Amino acid sequence: MGIIALGLAFGGVLGLYGALLQIINHAITKSLMFFASGQILLKYKTKNIERVSGIIKIMPVTGTFLLIGGLALTGSPPFGLFISELSILSAGFRQGYAPAAIAMLILIALIFMGVLFYLTAMVFGKMVAPIEVGEISRLNMLAMGLSVVIIIVLGIFMPPPLNSLLHQATIVLGGTR
Repeated sequence: MGIIALGLAFGGVLGLYGALLQIINHAITKSLMFFASGQILLKYKTKNIERVSGIIKIMPVTGTFLLIGGLALTGSPPFGLFISELSILSAGFRQGYAPAAIAMLILIALIFMGVLFYLTAMVFGKMVAPIEVGEISRLNMLAMGLSVVIIIVLGIFMPPPLNSLLHQATIVLGGTR
């Protein structure tokens, strides 16, 4: 949410466009992560991160989707959040807010390292206790798969109708053409 606030504060077409795109990408990516987390909670029966490891061996599809979602959430390419964060950073530098943009970049890097540390331990770590192999819900896997497709597509291709809608919204919010 802080990144969205920075995009709005930086303003201009890039800042507002990036903030709106961040909202869309963040919503889809968080949905993916909540679906994956729910699957993991049902399988491991704990919310304690230290007790969850070896997901890729126990639930290969969920583990893969969790890893993809975690990378997307941290703003890694080729995901949509990378594009929106890049737009916001560009706006910061263009609008004369270089110190804030640099701080944002440093904080994003720190968040990336922290999330990746725990995420890789959960996904690839050694299994702590014997757990039955297999996914929980095919319907949830479908929802996660759809989310993954959307966040990848928005990272490598912007559908023209969505692009047009975001540009129109940017103008309404005070950006210029």
